[in-house]
Amino acid sequence: MRQQNKRNDDLSETTIEQKRSLDGIYFFDPKEDFEDISALREEMYQELSIIRGGQALLLELGVQLGKFSIEERRFGAYYRYQGCVVGFASGYMVRKGVLMMVELFVSAAFRRIGIAGEMLEWILNLARSFEATTLETTVLPGDAASKSLMESYGLKARAIVMSVELG
Repeated sequence: MRQQNKRNDDLSETTIEQKRSLDGIYFFDPKEDFEDISALREEMYQELSIIRGGQALLLELGVQLGKFSIEERRFGAYYRYQGCVVGFASGYMVRKGVLMMVELFVSAAFRRIGIAGEMLEWILNLARSFEATTLETTVLPGDAASKSLMESYGLKARAIVMSVELG
């Protein structure tokens, strides 16, 4: 059974080793968590390349994971479950009052047990702490599971972006 969500500021006295054994959501620390996040991002890119439109679409959408910090109104977070990093999310404030969630990914082996929903709920609370009034995200064509998750938390599709290369 998963424990209550933990944030880094709640764990100031917790060592890295202790943190790695606790289930929950943590802010991404590029120095400490790079390898875990990189492996999970690679899994995401492989899945997208095969199933959901490929890496070219991600590059078009401008998806990048940089160094995120709470002070810059950017965030990177990951979900640790049974000692493993199994999900992550990133985003930033695109304009006053609007937080853009760029990525939300859970490893295939850990889907359908509530992790993505827990992370989305955490992101909604984070957006409120940034005094955002709106959370925006994109869902790739054909990703019915992501669309359903977003809709279950009140997000609504407002536009469909279509494009063609004019080579």
